[in-house]
Amino acid sequence: VGNYSDFGRLARVRGKLEAAKEMFENALKINRQVYGESSHNVASNFIDLGRLARGQGELETAKDMFERALEIDTKVFGKNNQNVASDYTDIGRLLWDQGQLEAAKEMFEKARDINI
Repeated sequence: VGNYSDFGRLARVRGKLEAAKEMFENALKINRQVYGESSHNVASNFIDLGRLARGQGELETAKDMFERALEIDTKVFGKNNQNVASDYTDIGRLLWDQGQLEAAKEMFEKARDINI
């Protein structure tokens, strides 16, 4: 499964966005089957898909992916974990892209508070 994610990231940096999406979706499908919905592996797949969507300007899709990852990681690790902080940062960047600066600041502060 890691190979699908790794190949997806490689395809994304090379600009092969459809191939990247296909790889990320394959990884998500397998991780769901193997680990179930509440797995950090699944959350990581949502992050990959969210970052891809954000890069393509599909901000609502990206938001959905990031929020799903945050929900899973919070269940798996609790509220004070580096993975959760990273999820807040991804959501903050997305909100920044949307011009929602106050909301972005709140997300960045949540991430910062975990990292302290």
